[in-house]
Amino acid sequence: MTNSLVSIIMPAFNAAKFIHYSIEGVLNQSYKNIELIICDDFSTDNTREVVSQYAAKDQRIRLILNDENIGIAGARNNCISAASGEIIAFCDADDVWRSDKLDLQITKIFEGNYSIVSSNCDLIDELGSIVGSRIYPEIITPRMLRFRNFIVNSSAIYRRSAHDFPFCKIKHEDYLFWLNLSRNKSIFCYQEPLVAYRVHADNFTHNKFKSFCWQYFVWRKRGESALVIPLLFLFNLLSRLR
Repeated sequence: MTNSLVSIIMPAFNAAKFIHYSIEGVLNQSYKNIELIICDDFSTDNTREVVSQYAAKDQRIRLILNDENIGIAGARNNCISAASGEIIAFCDADDVWRSDKLDLQITKIFEGNYSIVSSNCDLIDELGSIVGSRIYPEIITPRMLRFRNFIVNSSAIYRRSAHDFPFCKIKHEDYLFWLNLSRNKSIFCYQEPLVAYRVHADNFTHNKFKSFCWQYFVWRKRGESALVIPLLFLFNLLSRLR
């Protein structure tokens, strides 16, 4: 069992309502060799004060303060630039990790020789009640990822030696990130829900057409031709019917 340092990346913008749940989920991990890097993206609520209170009590927390709002992609990039760990993990400021998440994933990422490990997740509402789930295949190949994002960002960790790619300022920036990072590499997805993904008005779109438009721009950014994209849309839809 390795004891590699894990750098947890947490962008935060006006996250005071939920961020304490996210921080505590990270600090309560059974795997202890961690650093939690939080980038406050010029919040107008008291996110900064909440994080500062935790940082004063636990030296594993590092707070980065943006002097202007640069968006979630830029905030994540700032955190990654400041990270020291061999392993990078993501946790958004409204999601909650299960206490054994990192223990399980660190073992798999080294023993299974994977460069990326993710998991299924529960969906929770603003009160923390489970309202659904996201269940993905155990092995996610680059071919599968090409037509659909099968990775919940807050569930995923990766080995830095797999190459770092910056997050681009684009909608579905996490999808493009994993597409870039996973070239020729399969991803292991734990079939247990190791993370609770919070669904609320600020992070969830009911407009599926808008979401598919965002995917179009990800595919174009990735270099997919206009002739291939209709097929990717079709495979995406078919995968959701299973």
